[in-house]
Amino acid sequence: MKRSPLRKKRKENFRAKAVEAFNKYIRKRDGDENGMGNCISCGKWKLLQAGHFVAASVSLALRFNESNVNGQCGACNCWEDKSIHGYAIAMRKKYGPNILEELAEIRKQG
Repeated sequence: MKRSPLRKKRKENFRAKAVEAFNKYIRKRDGDENGMGNCISCGKWKLLQAGHFVAASVSLALRFNESNVNGQCGACNCWEDKSIHGYAIAMRKKYGPNILEELAEIRKQG
């Protein structure tokens, strides 16, 4: 049974709204009322984005996982592959020493 284009469009619209709301929550959680905060990767005070440790495109199970998504500056989130090391260190401090293994397990199950 084929899905109608209208049904597919509604689903995509719902997903986009959910992503937008979740990302806004992360920026508020980790930043101030203006969206400014310390980047989890580099530690600099910047305008935050919702940066995924495990990319949303890699694991749908972790897309909305609050431990996997943290305030991150645009440079680290989009262009700095080396920022993953700083991100991993900061996550262990923020969530505990086993957080990376916990996320890996969720990804594996997911």
